Amino acid sequence: MENFEICYSHNNKKPVYQGEVDQSLTVTNATQDLVNFKSEFNIGLALPFEFCKSKKSEKFEKHSMTKWFDEAGNLNRLEMIFRGNSGTAGKLDQDVLNILMSMCVEQNTDSPVFTYEDIRRRLGLAKGSHGNIRDSIQRMLGMRIEFRQSFYSATNSKNINVEKHLIQSRKSVINEDYSDLKNIDARHSVTFDRDIMQNLLNGYYSVLSRETYLSLDSGAVRRLYQHIVSHREVSKRNHFTLEIEDIASVIGLTAKKEFFGHVKKYFNSLKEALPELEFTFATVNRKKVVKISFIGDQNLIGNDDEFFQSLAKWYGVDVLEKNGIGVDYLNDIREKFPKSIIYEKTRIKLCELYLDMIFHQKIVNHSQVQSVKALLTSALTQKTEYMKPDGFKKFVVDRVKHKEILETKAMALREDEKKKFELQLQEKQTKLLAQTTFENLKLKNPKTYEKYENEAMKLWGDEIRESLLAEQILEEKIKELIQNRMETGEQITQ
Repeated sequence: MENFEICYSHNNKKPVYQGEVDQSLTVTNATQDLVNFKSEFNIGLALPFEFCKSKKSEKFEKHSMTKWFDEAGNLNRLEMIFRGNSGTAGKLDQDVLNILMSMCVEQNTDSPVFTYEDIRRRLGLAKGSHGNIRDSIQRMLGMRIEFRQSFYSATNSKNINVEKHLIQSRKSVINEDYSDLKNIDARHSVTFDRDIMQNLLNGYYSVLSRETYLSLDSGAVRRLYQHIVSHREVSKRNHFTLEIEDIASVIGLTAKKEFFGHVKKYFNSLKEALPELEFTFATVNRKKVVKISFIGDQNLIGNDDEFFQSLAKWYGVDVLEKNGIGVDYLNDIREKFPKSIIYEKTRIKLCELYLDMIFHQKIVNHSQVQSVKALLTSALTQKTEYMKPDGFKKFVVDRVKHKEILETKAMALREDEKKKFELQLQEKQTKLLAQTTFENLKLKNPKTYEKYENEAMKLWGDEIRESLLAEQILEEKIKELIQNRMETGEQITQ
C-alpha cells in the first residue's frame, strides 16, 4: 500500500500546456508509509470542490470559508477561491491530486515523476482509466487558488495573501507522448509550487488514514474526512464546532435549503468508517452548526508513531527531549531488539514496555535513574535484571486511550448538564414572561384575553367548570396557552 501526501502549488507564472521534453526525468523508489498520508493544512481546511455527476467544459469557480480556534483561543479564518476554465474539479481530480502530492514528498521534489499506471494502481481504479487520469491532470493545469489574508507560510511563519496555479506545468520524457494511453510505462511529470511543498517539509500538515480515505466511496465524504481531520490537527483539539454553511462551501454545495440534509448524510456515511467520530447538530446564535468529538485515535489520527505520541502525551515532550528519546532512536532500538511479548493480553515490543517502565520509575516513582537509554540497553541485553516498578500496570498506549475516553465522557456529561440547566433556565424565563403577558392582557387588552379565555374553555371546559376553583384554574390554563405560543416563537400582542 502507498502513502498519500497532499500539498498545493502557488505561482503567478502562466502554466505550460504543451508537453515539454526532458531527458533528466527518472523515477525514484520512495520509502513508503504503509498506513497514512499527509494533508497540507491550508488545502485540507478549505480547498473547495464540486462533486457532481458530469463535468462540463465551462468555467469553474468555487468560494470557501472556514474558521477555527487555535490553542491560545484565537479565532482564525481561511478564505479561498478555486477557479479554472476547463470544467468542474471533482472526485477524480481530488484523488489524482492527492497521489501527485504524495509523490512530491516521496521523491523530495516539487516535480514528481509518474506513469498513469502508477496513479491508477494506487487509487484502485479500473483498467482503462488512463485517459480519465490524463484529462484530470490537464483540467487542473489551468486552475488557480486564491488565498485571502490567511494562507499560512511555515517558511515565513506568517499569514500572507497569495494567488497561485494548482499545477504550474507538466513534462514528458523524451520520445514519449503525454497523450499516449497504451504505453503504461510512459513517464510524465508535473511541477507544483515550492512554498506549499515547504509547508509539508516543515511539518505544517495533518495525518490521514489511507485505508479510511479509500474506503469512502463518495468524493464529498472523502473531502469531509480530510476537512475535519485538518481542523482537529490545526486546532489541536478533540472537540470543536464547525458551521454547516462553511462545510457546505468546502464540499461544493450551492443550494442553501439543501445544506443541512446533505451535510448530515455525509457525516452519517463518515461515521460508518470512523466509529470514534461523534457529532451533534445544533443551532448557535441562529447558525446551524455541528459539534464534533473524537474518542480515540485509531483510524483518524494516524500518528506516525503511536507509541512515541503516547509517551509524549503521558510524560511530556520536554521529558522525552531531556532524555534523548525521539522517533529515530525508537526505530533504531526496535530494529536492534525486535522481540515481542504478551503483556495484559496484548502483544507489544519488549523494548517499548521496558522504556515505559523506566520512565514510570523515573518520573512517577522519582527513582534515581541517571540515563534512561543506558538502563534500557542494559535491560534489553540482560546485563541488568529489570523488574516492573511499583505502581506500574497498563502499557502507556492503553493508559492514554483510557484517559482520553474518560475525558471525553466527562466532557459529554458536563455538556449534557449544561444543556439541562439552559433548558430549565429558558423554561423559567418563558414562564415569567408568560405571567407578565397574562397580566398585561387582562388589564390592557380584554379582547385578546377573551380569545385565550374562550380557547381555554374549549380545551379544558369540563375540568374548569367542575372545579371549586374554576376562576383560578382558568387563569392557569390561559397562562399555559400563552407559554406554549411563546415556546413556538409566536408573537403575543399585548
